[in-house]
Amino acid sequence: MPPKVTIITAVYNGGSLLEETIQSVIDQSSDDMEFLVIDGGSTDGTVDILRRYAAVLDLWVSEPDQGIYDAFNKGVALAKGEWVMFLGAGDRLFDRDCIRRAVEELEPAGDGVQLAYGRVITMGTGGSLVQEENGPWSSMCDKWRGGRRLMPHHQGIFERRSFLAQRPFDMNYKVVADYKSFMQAIAHCPPLYIDCVITRVFVGGVSTAPRSSFFASREIRRLNRELGLGRDHLPHQLFFGLKSAVKTFLSVVISTPMAMRLIDAYRKLTGRRKMWT
Repeated sequence: MPPKVTIITAVYNGGSLLEETIQSVIDQSSDDMEFLVIDGGSTDGTVDILRRYAAVLDLWVSEPDQGIYDAFNKGVALAKGEWVMFLGAGDRLFDRDCIRRAVEELEPAGDGVQLAYGRVITMGTGGSLVQEENGPWSSMCDKWRGGRRLMPHHQGIFERRSFLAQRPFDMNYKVVADYKSFMQAIAHCPPLYIDCVITRVFVGGVSTAPRSSFFASREIRRLNRELGLGRDHLPHQLFFGLKSAVKTFLSVVISTPMAMRLIDAYRKLTGRRKMWT
């Protein structure tokens, strides 16, 4: 029987982060899963780590690619599981039983359900808790955040492999193709909520880095127009665009570390936990 879940990790020069991710996956109590690592042709020792763990990885490849969504698409083409989840290098499954619990919830999902998700704990760069994300869909479906309709954190999402095979990640987008995939997956059937924590993730990816914030906001705006959401919550989108421009400006003019400190000060003033310092 094919595995119920395929976990795909895309990595490029992430040798300092990858090993803990691998350990969190191979420690899982579930046998109903496979683990693939798609490396973009790393030169920092990542391949040495993959060779060391080759016996416990179901498959790994290392070759140049066109970015993270190209790596995701390659992984989907190689996957055998009914459901696919993407785990970033440096991120970790929450505990050794989380995939087993997820499989129990995925088993009875109807054929119309193309996407399911559980909760994700976001950690700051210093290892402190920032927030727990993803709740029942009824509490999320009408909200907007970050310039777009609120979607579950991607590292807590399971998508049907058959859906991803028919609708690969759109490589015209560099940081928000997962948002497009999510919106396509729920177009005809609401997502299934899995009431457990799946993943512990750390801030610092391209989509959250201050220096790339304005670029990400432009992609979000372009994708909103493509999805027919260009006029929805326009004040929110404009305010998000302004904040993103300020973040990028600060990181370029006064340095990224100083920008991070100012962003954290703003988060504290608005009642949220720090991300960066």
